[in-house]
Amino acid sequence: MPIVVNNLINGNSKLGVWKLTEAIEELEAIFPFIPEETTYYNNLKNDKRKREWIVARILITELLKQRVLIKYTNYGKPYIDNNSSKISISHSKNHVAVIISNKFSPGIDIEHIADRVQKVKHKFLQTQELEWCNNNELMTLCWSAKEAIFKIFEKELDFHDIVISKFDESDSWFNASTNKNTPTTNFRVYFDRIENDVLTYTFQLY
Repeated sequence: MPIVVNNLINGNSKLGVWKLTEAIEELEAIFPFIPEETTYYNNLKNDKRKREWIVARILITELLKQRVLIKYTNYGKPYIDNNSSKISISHSKNHVAVIISNKFSPGIDIEHIADRVQKVKHKFLQTQELEWCNNNELMTLCWSAKEAIFKIFEKELDFHDIVISKFDESDSWFNASTNKNTPTTNFRVYFDRIENDVLTYTFQLY
């Protein structure tokens, strides 16, 4: 089981990243389904999505050391049934990332660094961000950070409602804020690079 990250964060949260290498048949063999999961799984449209779905649940099981049922809100946000811990899930071309917290509402995102970010940068970056966010990795980090924050709010938030403060790629965190509501909500976003992916995660008290 290729877990590439398994970290305890701030004493209350756990982070896991899995590299996708197994065939779907292997994953199905090592992870028996809870009856409630079978219908949802069978409705998934392709093998890539099925692999991500299974791996996310294997990761959550490994991090919690217990088998749980993952459900979704009406807005598609995952939560653990009959468990007070909060979760967030993300996947890229080659990895699945999960974060679990029993104190905070977490958001996580993992993105593959690629030239395509240049084509959509104006859709998620504000004018002041475009002044310093000038290469693929920085742009992907900003995109990923906004995805992670968006996942915490679940609805009624746009990427242009989130502002990323200028930072250096040699750092391990940066500041971000939402400007839609009053008072402003501030976040510290942590980031890392895993192969050719960028990983971001952040928290909000609940």
